[in-house]
Amino acid sequence: MTQTIDGYSLLAFLPFVVIAPALGLVLSRRVERPWWLLTFTIASIGAILAVTIGGRMLKLTDWGRSDLVLSWLFDGATWRHVLEPDRTWALNALLFVPAGCLLTATVRRAWITVVFMTVFSFLIEVVQRATRLGVADVSDLVANIVGAAVGSVIAIATQLGSRSQADR
Repeated sequence: MTQTIDGYSLLAFLPFVVIAPALGLVLSRRVERPWWLLTFTIASIGAILAVTIGGRMLKLTDWGRSDLVLSWLFDGATWRHVLEPDRTWALNALLFVPAGCLLTATVRRAWITVVFMTVFSFLIEVVQRATRLGVADVSDLVANIVGAAVGSVIAIATQLGSRSQADR
């Protein structure tokens, strides 16, 4: 499925522009994290929802009830091509890099980020299948997980770099 960032995706992202700072402020009082980090983490997850589901939902074209069959997950033909990056694969991975990076910086555990983003990505694919707002694809799922993992690695490398500079 081709990811597009169009006017509908931007419109779908608007609620997160309002919700993210407010939720970031509330959460920063409960957890010891800067409000801006929480705000950007929430906004990055909102951006994923806006691009993958929200923009298509706002178009109000050809979406509705489908089935919840998970056969796409067990199709051997799609698994053979799952690591053959193309433009769509790269865009899916890039969409998840900021969220992976910010979530790792927020929770301070890369494994939690990868598990959360894996479940999140799987749920997006299931919703896309169930609502016909997209195509459930194993390649998208893997690209999303790779993007989140790359974001986690970037966050860890940044944290290690800042610690080594502080030790000097």
